Amino acid sequence: MYKLLIVIMLFTLASCCDDPVLDNKYTLTDEEKEYVTYVVSDTMTYTYSNGFEFDMRVILKENIFIREDEEHRYCSKSYFIYESQLIRIASNVPQFQFDIELNAEVNYPFVKISINDYAFPIYRELLPEFDTISINGNLFKNVYSIGANYSDTMNIIPSGLLYSKEDGIIQITMSDNEKITLKK
Repeated sequence: MYKLLIVIMLFTLASCCDDPVLDNKYTLTDEEKEYVTYVVSDTMTYTYSNGFEFDMRVILKENIFIREDEEHRYCSKSYFIYESQLIRIASNVPQFQFDIELNAEVNYPFVKISINDYAFPIYRELLPEFDTISINGNLFKNVYSIGANYSDTMNIIPSGLLYSKEDGIIQITMSDNEKITLKK
């Protein structure tokens, strides 16, 4: 038994991997950063269709580097890292949390916007749906329109989103057709 244990330990040591080599580092370009212009402590006012107003505040904006192995397997010989930016916007009443995640192009060609964990990805290669759009007397430029792929009929959830690089989240349409709109 003792000899078997020694053989297993020697085999385990012999199969250890060499340290992988950093192959590439991808950072967010200035063009990619233009998709998200929020700054920590920014406060935006939103209005429900029924007239109720509430404030959302940018509480987090952080950049981190994420590591991925080139071969996606055990004992990969190389890896790369890419920059990821997370912006969190929150309100107390009603309880809303918007997360906007932007990754360097190499890994994920989308800007991922989540509203209370419901995701709305914007594919960066596509052009905005609207050159200009007027909402409640305010003019917004280069607006993306994103629909949700959720079929929850029991709860009121976000079902659509209007977004622009300049103004951020402009309008949220809920599954009961209630709209929550940025007040300029």
